[in-house]
Amino acid sequence: MSFSDDDSIPPPPPPPPPLPPTAAAEEELEIQSTPVLERLKSGGRLRTSSRNSGRFSAARVSSKRPSPYGGGIQEVNIDSVEQGYAANDENKSKTKKKKCILFLVVLLLIGGGVGAALGIILTKDKNTNASKGTGTDNGSDAGDVNAPQDDGPAFDPFPIADTPVVTTPESYDETDVAMAILRNTLPTKAYTALSDPYIQTAQGDAFEWMMKEDEFVYDWDGLASTPVDPTARINLVQRYTAATLFISTRGGNWNNNEGWMGRMNVCTWFGVGCNENGVITSLSLSENNLRGPIPADLSTLGNLSIIEMHKNRLNGQLPSSIFKMSALKTLYLDENSLTGSISNAIGDLSNLEKLTLNDNQLSGSFPVAIGSLLNLDMLWLYNNPGIVGNLPAGIGNCQKLSKCKRHDNETTLEMKASSQV
Repeated sequence: MSFSDDDSIPPPPPPPPPLPPTAAAEEELEIQSTPVLERLKSGGRLRTSSRNSGRFSAARVSSKRPSPYGGGIQEVNIDSVEQGYAANDENKSKTKKKKCILFLVVLLLIGGGVGAALGIILTKDKNTNASKGTGTDNGSDAGDVNAPQDDGPAFDPFPIADTPVVTTPESYDETDVAMAILRNTLPTKAYTALSDPYIQTAQGDAFEWMMKEDEFVYDWDGLASTPVDPTARINLVQRYTAATLFISTRGGNWNNNEGWMGRMNVCTWFGVGCNENGVITSLSLSENNLRGPIPADLSTLGNLSIIEMHKNRLNGQLPSSIFKMSALKTLYLDENSLTGSISNAIGDLSNLEKLTLNDNQLSGSFPVAIGSLLNLDMLWLYNNPGIVGNLPAGIGNCQKLSKCKRHDNETTLEMKASSQV
């Protein structure tokens, strides 16, 4: 049977008969010394109504305790006390659940915000890389999300030497820039002649002309950058070297000096040959009234394969730096007034095919290193009275040598490679 809240509750059963005074006092003392909750749930003064009383399905428990306001014993409804504790525990449980739910919501919000930020950053990086690649594709795949995407070249923290990072200072002195390049390019002897302020040299005059009078437009930004622009460097070094040769051999008195020291590229100057990259590969100035020493600066023309300066009035010694020009194949210097000995460094000209030094004023002995010129097919050394001795035995190694002429006791010899001298 069920009851509504409006049904009246029957009065409690009559109290038990009073205990003897001594026993009642002892029980009262025990009640006061026992904690409330334990006291309410223990046996003793607790009583439980019958489950079959017809009024409640749950147990109703009551007890009597001293009234704090006096007047003896006060009856306590145990059900209401337990319901209060249960309600308190339920409120605590709900509060804890709310806190857990709130914590999870905050955590999800934070995670979502971090994820969105990372997505934006990755999207920007992807767009940046794509803009550095082949550009935006406006073709048929533009709207296809499954089409391959070009993210551009991958970032390389260690760029290779073929793709250097070029930096240019905000300000620089053109003279300092030019001197720095020549210092790293010229042979020691040539740079000493250039940098000595107390003597007048062809090197110093050529540099002064280049900095003050030359009308050629130099790429100074490219020369001042790091690394130096190769084309700008070639233009500066070649013009300086050609100007040094012109001044050293009295170019104003040449039979033909067309274009020399003009504003046009050196490749347009008379007797100068260049390849498709504008690099000097040949100098053909024979029979042109060149008078003076051959400057050591000539060796800076590293791609020079042909030098034809025979039948002039060149004097002084052969600069040792000329024997470091490994690309050299033809060296015609006969019928001049060159002095000194032939350096054994001539053996470094491994590609040399033709060498004519006849009709000069050379002295000393034949260098043994001539025998290591395996590509040599022409060697003229005659009419140099100062050269003594015989050709070295190693000359037989020059299998391509077809003609060799030397001066020996005023006798001119022609020999084949297989001949013995």
